[in-house]
Amino acid sequence: MKLYPNQLPGHLQASKNWKSGYLIFGDDQALVDQNRDRIVEAIAGSNAMQDMRLDKIEATEFSQQPRLLGSLIKAQSFFGGTRVVCIDKGSDQHNKILFAELDEWKEGFAHIVITANRLKPASALRKRFENDKNLVSLGIYTDHLDSRDISLLLKEAHLTNIETDALNFLVSVAKEQEPSIFKSLIHKLVLYKFEDTTPLSIDDIKSCIPEYGEAGLDRLMDSVANRKRQDIGPLFRKLTKQDREPVRVCLFAKSKFRNILTVASHEKGPDVGITKIKPPLFGPRQQSMLRQAALWGTAGAEWALLELIEVDKIIRGAGSKPVEAIMERTLHRIAGYH
Repeated sequence: MKLYPNQLPGHLQASKNWKSGYLIFGDDQALVDQNRDRIVEAIAGSNAMQDMRLDKIEATEFSQQPRLLGSLIKAQSFFGGTRVVCIDKGSDQHNKILFAELDEWKEGFAHIVITANRLKPASALRKRFENDKNLVSLGIYTDHLDSRDISLLLKEAHLTNIETDALNFLVSVAKEQEPSIFKSLIHKLVLYKFEDTTPLSIDDIKSCIPEYGEAGLDRLMDSVANRKRQDIGPLFRKLTKQDREPVRVCLFAKSKFRNILTVASHEKGPDVGITKIKPPLFGPRQQSMLRQAALWGTAGAEWALLELIEVDKIIRGAGSKPVEAIMERTLHRIAGYH
């Protein structure tokens, strides 16, 4: 039978008449694992591994040990209770062994939970689970999470003390982030609110949201250009790992100060210089650039650009040097210019 992710909690809570097997597939590994863990906990309990009610294997192990799956499925826990066997990296190439064990499955055997990457509708493995009433197929797609998904994540994380405005804000944040990134945000919020009994607020959430993409880098560069040194460290550390890559940060910083220099040094004045920026700036971004050009002037912008050119050489040939720290200190030094 086929289930959708939002149907899974109801299925797991409805009764203890678990299906013999579950297939969870999709591109987002974090969400696949999350739903696998929900199924395992519902069937085998939260201490399944410690109580010997859970075995985890990879499907690739079947080729070396074709009888391994059967022995695990038929095994019994020393402590009693329902068991689960999790099979990761499942695919159609393992169907012969998987189907044989599903055909022989009996009450009292361990339930089978398989995870896989995206499977096409023509996949024999996917068809078997979708068309068998004793099996469940769960496709995970990277659509943005809705309010029901978010409420479930918060409940599982025991974040139930939350302001209404904060919950609405989380819903808006989820519309802009991939599900796996949003799940990481929930984990950060759990740590952030540890031993804090006050309701989760919008400010709490903003403190934990990672900055990512060009928007995050733009905010960091504006803090440097506006000489707000106190904001640089937090913004730099909130960038995702990819966006915090020192060469990428340096390229954005050089572009920022080239534009400031273009505006500040134009012979006909900043109002003409601003028209030379490509791509063109409009509205608040244009006004911000004009203020920054007035703040730095030609000499200051040239100095900052030379500093960035030098640090670019250092981080590109840094070897084992701590290049992230070097880049962050450079931004602090530039913002402290007088």
